[in-house]
Amino acid sequence: MSAIQYYRRLAPGSLVLLAVLLPACGGSSSNQPPAADGPAGGAPVGPATPEPPGAAQQGTAHFSVDVASGQVTITPLGRAAASGDLASRAVYTGAAVTFNASQLVDQPGTSGIGVLSVSLTNRFGAPIGRNYLRVVISHLTPGNTATVDTRRQEQVAGAASGLTGVAAGDLTTEDGSRATSEPILVANASRRYGTADGGRPFFDYDLKTLGPGAPRASGAATLASGASTAAQAWWFDVPDRVRTFSFIATVEASTDGKASPEGTAGATNPRIHVQTVIKMAASAEAASLGQHDGPAELATVSRDNVGLAVAPDGAVYLTSGTTVRRYDPKSNKITTIAGATNVVGETAGSGVVATTARFASLSGIAAPLVDLLFVADFGKPRIYALQLQGGDAAQARNWAVSSIIGTGTSGAPDGSVTSPIRGPWGLAAASEHQIWFSDSESQICLATRGAEEASTPLNWRVQMVAGGGPGSTDNPPLFNLPYGLAVGHDGALYIADRHNHKIRRLTESGLVSTVAGAASGTSPAGYVDGDAATARFNTLGDLVRDTAGYLYAVDEAGLRRVSPTGQVSTVVRRRSPATDGFGAAASVWWPARERLVALGVAPDGDIWLIDDAGLRRVSRVITSGTP
Repeated sequence: MSAIQYYRRLAPGSLVLLAVLLPACGGSSSNQPPAADGPAGGAPVGPATPEPPGAAQQGTAHFSVDVASGQVTITPLGRAAASGDLASRAVYTGAAVTFNASQLVDQPGTSGIGVLSVSLTNRFGAPIGRNYLRVVISHLTPGNTATVDTRRQEQVAGAASGLTGVAAGDLTTEDGSRATSEPILVANASRRYGTADGGRPFFDYDLKTLGPGAPRASGAATLASGASTAAQAWWFDVPDRVRTFSFIATVEASTDGKASPEGTAGATNPRIHVQTVIKMAASAEAASLGQHDGPAELATVSRDNVGLAVAPDGAVYLTSGTTVRRYDPKSNKITTIAGATNVVGETAGSGVVATTARFASLSGIAAPLVDLLFVADFGKPRIYALQLQGGDAAQARNWAVSSIIGTGTSGAPDGSVTSPIRGPWGLAAASEHQIWFSDSESQICLATRGAEEASTPLNWRVQMVAGGGPGSTDNPPLFNLPYGLAVGHDGALYIADRHNHKIRRLTESGLVSTVAGAASGTSPAGYVDGDAATARFNTLGDLVRDTAGYLYAVDEAGLRRVSPTGQVSTVVRRRSPATDGFGAAASVWWPARERLVALGVAPDGDIWLIDDAGLRRVSRVITSGTP
């Protein structure tokens, strides 16, 4: 039985983890000249998906540009749903970022290219960002247009790379009908997100190069409170007849505060933002037909993806069939770092170069360190250590794979250093010395080692801590297909007990208690938020814990949250189709009992997940008034 077949036996529900950080902002317009440097990227990007009629504009700030005069008006956006006050949105623990923009001017040597020179000022009371800030452009639409139905667009020496000629005449839409308005294009975006509702170009601001006199912090470069970034040129390809255009700019930034998404009772929380970063492959076939590496806007994730973990540096790791993949939010690229797509095999040695390592059917994954991963193989029962040997973590040649637990043949754990294991499923590791895993026999096992090398199998010992067949009792401790595992601050293991419909806690000594759901027996399946004892779940999947001690789990209702005091709430509801956006506009979706949703939590609090839309990020939105 493959891991995917077992997932379907578990009747999983799938959900994607996604999060973006948006600082609150105001704005201003000045006569500062634009930067003279050339485009940062290639071909024009856009247009972004127009805003649906009547939809509330969401984001950090709304830019309105008058092409003839060059005048720019910047308006902060986002009415706080919870407090009702006008405030800017943030997707972290609160911020106020001001856009400082020049007037729109023509870029010398080009035809129809207008340029804004834009810097960002942090008006929040603490530093923001880790080495960079990102500004995402959306709702880029033309306003008033002239009556001339032709467009001037010629290739000019020195023009933005990738611009191509467009013949004069009526512009047409993709379906051949006459266009009612001409698209505005972002000509030099750093890159773009391939989101579910259209591409989103973005500009990256390198915080290692700040404005004159800006204070610098030690370690990761941040933007200090009161400091400004260096100005950056934003190039817009503006058709001749367009007289005004507008767009929304949203700032993504990390913060040191705990900023995990919040929950509410019975509905998607109004203070969250959901974004699809890499689309799900259209093919429902095997991973070989649905898994493509590269820039996020061109890449895909596979429907075979079942494991997800976020490393301390924010990199997202995925297990998909026979491969391990790495997505870097900074570079916005995904690469395969171990295994080969649709090539089934087994790796029995230690220190095997990841390009030649082979796997049978990967399941759980944990990332306790930036240079160490633990990966479970359900098909050939083993747990592997993946260790970065130096160099670029995005390259498979820089990783070594070692089989550290299990023999590749299913068997009962016996406590020895050569112990077999049964098909490992969920995986959790709070440190490099301890690995918890659930298996195909509803058992919870613990593997430990001392200070010895992690890649040596003889340094690991495995014991079965609880389980031994389906059940629902605390004494003896029995579970019914446990999957999601998370290690708490207290060192205990928290378990998504899938077919008992509750979250349970297990100590190393084997003591079991219920965290949320009915205390005894099988908790009735349902959807109820509130106190731990009365809360109800339906077919739990993955489970993760953030640095503040909150648990996040997926079930048939969506993404749920359990506070350290036991209060259960809903972050994002499961609703078709999966939709990006803020608050009630956002949803997650997967067919009931089709497959498990993989979850991970980033150091900055963002939740990453995979559902039918693809690899997604769920961020907390915090409103803040002007400081």
